[in-house]
Amino acid sequence: MLERWPWDVIVAAREDEEPTPKSFLNLCELAIGLGCGFTAGVDCDLVIETEGLDPGAILREGDVPQAIRTCASEYYEFLAPRAGLLRATVSIGATIEVGEPLGCILETPIFAPVSGRIQGIARKEQAVLRGAPIVEIALSRKARVAGISDKNQLVSRGVAFALEMETEGWEPFSFENWR
Repeated sequence: MLERWPWDVIVAAREDEEPTPKSFLNLCELAIGLGCGFTAGVDCDLVIETEGLDPGAILREGDVPQAIRTCASEYYEFLAPRAGLLRATVSIGATIEVGEPLGCILETPIFAPVSGRIQGIARKEQAVLRGAPIVEIALSRKARVAGISDKNQLVSRGVAFALEMETEGWEPFSFENWR
């Protein structure tokens, strides 16, 4: 789909499990990659940090992030052990303990593999395939499960600021070595 039209801007994100993205530098005027897995100047023009100490930071070719970039998840994604009709017994926002029942697929009970808070769950009475994600558990009991997190707001502002800088022709600046 990306190759079909002439794009002005592409903003790409990837899940931790997805393969390393192909370069999309030549597909648009400005290519922005969100988070780990993207390298400015290699597969995109800019990278917006999504983790570490400075989410929302704009990285250009040659920039090194302040914190070590990791793709460590803050949640656990539980995959269906078999195909069938899912009957979930928990709702988004529920706090759960390891081993607590989450529901069943056909007659096969499903138990929580980790403790945390339900961040996402497949709809009740939904047919699922074996290996499909069915429950997302935030590892922190204080995790936000509704609305937009502060970190996501910073990342969004980073993208908006990068777009404004590029369209207005602003030169990047840094406070490092600035006197």
